[in-house]
Amino acid sequence: MQVRETFAREGYVIFYDAVSEDTIDEWRASARQTQTEAWFTDVVHDLPENEDPVEDHDLINDEGRVKAVIPDQLARRLSRMLARFYRTFYPAADANDWEYQKTPAGTNDLPARREFAAVPVGTNIMDTSALSGSIFVATDNDTSFYTYGWNHNIVLRSNRRQIEVNKGDILLIRGDFVIAPVGYDTNHICLHAYLDSPLSERPQDHHPQLVRVIDDTRRITDDPFCLVWNCTFKGNAVSLRRHVIRFHGIRFRRMVRRVRLENVPRIVAP
Repeated sequence: MQVRETFAREGYVIFYDAVSEDTIDEWRASARQTQTEAWFTDVVHDLPENEDPVEDHDLINDEGRVKAVIPDQLARRLSRMLARFYRTFYPAADANDWEYQKTPAGTNDLPARREFAAVPVGTNIMDTSALSGSIFVATDNDTSFYTYGWNHNIVLRSNRRQIEVNKGDILLIRGDFVIAPVGYDTNHICLHAYLDSPLSERPQDHHPQLVRVIDDTRRITDDPFCLVWNCTFKGNAVSLRRHVIRFHGIRFRRMVRRVRLENVPRIVAP
């Protein structure tokens, strides 16, 4: 199926208008009724030094976003209603650990992170079920994420793309997909769950891992910008070339300089 190939290649897929507006309003009202003390700040694995393996003592607070556990009855209902979407890509998966994720008004963009480092050794890298995936349900319009692709230990700023989902849309991502939540001027709430497959094992104390972003657009000369309509990318000559090739499919022809040979002295063998 083409949509499965797209998901494996791009690392994410969006279902637009998957949930009715009335149902979304009901779920958002449930989040508003959640007691204040039920919201908590999650933790993430900090960037390790010198490529050291991630350790438990590297945990830091994920400042800028809070979570709350969704009640069991609603969580079971969510799993039943949305199974037809996520089981297209994870046929034997179950949606577990449903939670509200709230980004308060005035929050800055959050650091890039991924749930898992990479698929296990010996596993087909295109097998999306080798790692637990994630499902997001947007309850607000203009919910955005910065994305950097998948299976990367470090990511480049020039490869950053912004994807936007609206109220009632569903976003599915691979387990090794690098994503960064965007800050907003108003409160934004998403519903999130892990898609656990029998082929993968997610620890009970699992936490996302931050990913280092290298800004290869810092040295900007003559303010190069993308010429594609409605694209806001800016960078240097190298990053701009990579951007238009990767995201717009624009290829450049190599111009070969031809040398005129009329005035070139001939070399005659003795």
